[in-house]
Amino acid sequence: MTIAPRGPVTVGVLRELLLQLLVTLAPGRRVTVAFGGAAEFDVAFVELLGDSRSFALRLGAGGEPAEPVPDRLLAIPDQGGFAAWPRPHAGTSDEDDPQGR
Repeated sequence: MTIAPRGPVTVGVLRELLLQLLVTLAPGRRVTVAFGGAAEFDVAFVELLGDSRSFALRLGAGGEPAEPVPDRLLAIPDQGGFAAWPRPHAGTSDEDDPQGR
């Protein structure tokens, strides 16, 4: 299953995206996230991605980006003062790193 947020993916629309993720994540299910339709991101979305990945790993679900993670998304932790946050790696899946790093 692919989740493909559209338009601005910011704190104002995260509730809808969170609900979609919760419905989609299930043991043994692979979920991909496509970023191409997103017009902008904020630090709340980065946090949601990290929390969703941790939750998926605990469930036994997996996930990966559907395409390379955009540079503008990768830059958000530094811009928000969260330089120590782990970075998503484009083209990797949870199977590549079962510890979720």
